[in-house]
Amino acid sequence: GRLFKMFVQHIVGVDLSPLMIEKSRATQCYDALYGAYAPPFSALFSWKSKNLADELLPVLHALPDASIDLVLSADVWIYVGALELVFQACRRVMKPDGNISSSSVTSSSFMAFSIEEFHDPISPDEPHLEYQLVHSGRFQHSRRYIERLASEYSFRVIAVESIVVRHESVEPIPGVLYVLQAV
Repeated sequence: GRLFKMFVQHIVGVDLSPLMIEKSRATQCYDALYGAYAPPFSALFSWKSKNLADELLPVLHALPDASIDLVLSADVWIYVGALELVFQACRRVMKPDGNISSSSVTSSSFMAFSIEEFHDPISPDEPHLEYQLVHSGRFQHSRRYIERLASEYSFRVIAVESIVVRHESVEPIPGVLYVLQAV
C-alpha cells in the first residue's frame, strides 16, 4: 500500500490473516481492508476459512463492473488452487480503459501477481496437471495454466519473469512474476 498510495486514488486490501489486516490498517495506506474478521464482509466468511478465494471473491463480487485499474497479488495465489473464478472476477471489475498515472502506461488496467512455479512433466504416461498442492500447504501453478487463463479471460501477457518468491529453510522457492493487461 505504501508503495502505490501516491499513484492511485483508492486502495482496497484483502488478506486471510487478521494480523496482516491489523498491520495494514496501521499503515493508513488502505481505504478499505477486508478479510475473515474485517467488516462489512465478515458475515460472508467462516472463521475456519483457509482459502484466500473465500475471502477475495466476495469482495470482488461486491465491486461494480469496470471499477478497478490495477490488481496486485504478491505471493497470494499460493493459497488458491483453481484460479478460474479469481481471473473471471478480476477481469469483470477491471476497467477496459484504465487510468493508471504513468507516462508509459495510460490505456488499460493491469493485473500483476506472482506464483510458485509448477513444472508439469509433459509425458503421455502421466496426467496433465495445471497446478498442485505441495507439502508446504501452498499451491504451485504452471506457466501453461496462467497463459491459458490469460487468454480465456481476455488478458494479454505483458511481462513474465522468473523470480524467487521466498526462501524456506534457506532454500529458494522458484516462482514467476506476471503482468497482464486487460484487453
